[in-house]
Amino acid sequence: MQIALSEEPIPNIIKTYAVLALAAQLAAYFSSHDRAHILRGSSIIAAGKSCTDLMDVLQKALNKSSDYTLVDALLQFCIVHVMSSSSLGNDIEMIRKIMHVLVDTVNSTSIPLGCLAAKAVQKLMDCSTADVESFNISGLVEYLAGRLHPVVHEDAVDDDQKRLIKSLLKALGSATYGRGNTLMLLKNAHNDSWPTYLSFIFANKEKFGGDVYFSAVTVMSELIQKDPSCFSKLYELGLPNAFLSSLAGMIPSAKAITCVSRGLGAICLDANGLDEVNTAQALEFFVDIFTSRKYVLAVNEGVFPLVNAIEGLLRGVPSLRDTGAIMIIRIIDKLSALGDDGHGCSGSSKKGGNSNAMALSNSSPDDISNERFAQICIFHVMVLVHKIMGNQEICSLFTKK
Repeated sequence: MQIALSEEPIPNIIKTYAVLALAAQLAAYFSSHDRAHILRGSSIIAAGKSCTDLMDVLQKALNKSSDYTLVDALLQFCIVHVMSSSSLGNDIEMIRKIMHVLVDTVNSTSIPLGCLAAKAVQKLMDCSTADVESFNISGLVEYLAGRLHPVVHEDAVDDDQKRLIKSLLKALGSATYGRGNTLMLLKNAHNDSWPTYLSFIFANKEKFGGDVYFSAVTVMSELIQKDPSCFSKLYELGLPNAFLSSLAGMIPSAKAITCVSRGLGAICLDANGLDEVNTAQALEFFVDIFTSRKYVLAVNEGVFPLVNAIEGLLRGVPSLRDTGAIMIIRIIDKLSALGDDGHGCSGSSKKGGNSNAMALSNSSPDDISNERFAQICIFHVMVLVHKIMGNQEICSLFTKK
C-alpha cells in the first residue's frame, strides 16, 4: 500500500505490481465468504490507510494517460474492493468515486482508456444486481451510449475502435441485469436511441466485421431474454427487423453465423417476433450457409458451435421444428444436386484438380476444388443431421417429410 500511495518517483511497473498484489490478497480474503475474515483482510491490506485513497492514485494515473497498465491494475483493485465490500453492506462512497472516474474515462478521447473503463463498468455491474442499482444506472448508460455514438458512426472503423465498440456493448448489456432496468433504460428519453446503434451495426455488418456483429446480436438477445416485455419497444425502434434483414448477404464469419440462432431464438420469445421470423423465412439462411462456397470456411471453423446453436433454437422454439425439418431436407437436396463439377451449390471453384492435401485453414474458398468442396459440405451436414435428429419430434417430422 505504501508503494502504491507513494509520491516518490517510483516506476509505474513497480506500482502496477504492488496494486495487483493488493488485489490478489483482497481476492483471497474475499474467497473465504466469511464476514469477519474479509473485514480483517481489508484492514490488514489497508495498512492504516483507506482503500479509497487509491482512487486518488487512479485519478492521477488517468491525468497522465501515459501508462495504461497501472490504470488497469487500479481498476481491477477497485472491482475486487467493491465485490468484497458488498458483503459488508456495500461501500457506496467507493462506488460513487469509481462512477465519477469511469464517467470521465469513458468520455475520454483515448480508445485504450475507453476500453478499460467499459470493461470495469461491465465487471462491476456483473457483481450483483445491487451494485447495478447503486451505480445510478440510467446516467451511466447515457454516458456509455454517448461514447458509443461517435465511434459507431465513423466513416472507417479500425481494429482499436472495434475493440472499444465491443467493450461498450458488453457494458450496456450488463446494465440491464438490475430488476426492471431493461424497460427503464429503453423508455428513458435520453437512452432510447442506443438500440438504433445495434440496427446500424446490423445494416453495416461488412464495415464492423464478425466480432462486433456478434456483440450486437448478443446485446439484443440479452435485452429480450432478460425482459421479454421490452420486445414491443425494440420492435418500435426497428431492431428485430434490422437483425432479420441483416441475414441477407451475411459476412463469412464463424462468430457472425453462429450467433444468428440466438438472435432468432430471442425474437421468437414474442408472438409478433415469431411471426416476423416465419414471414422472413429466416431459416433459409442456414440453407445458404451450409451449401454456399462463400461460407464453407466459416462453417468449417465453427461447425460444432453452429450446429449446437441451431439445435438449441429448434429445441427452444417448438413451432420452428416443422420448418427446421424442411430446412434440413432443402440442404440435402441442394447438396445432392452437386455433380462432378460441383455446380449444384452456390459458387464454384476457378481451380480444378485434387486438393485433399490442402490445409483448409489456410485456403480461400476459391482455392478449394469442387470435389473437396462437396466433401466438406457433406461432412458439415452429417454433423448437423446427427445433432438435430437427437430430437425425437424433429426426427419424426424429417422422416415423414
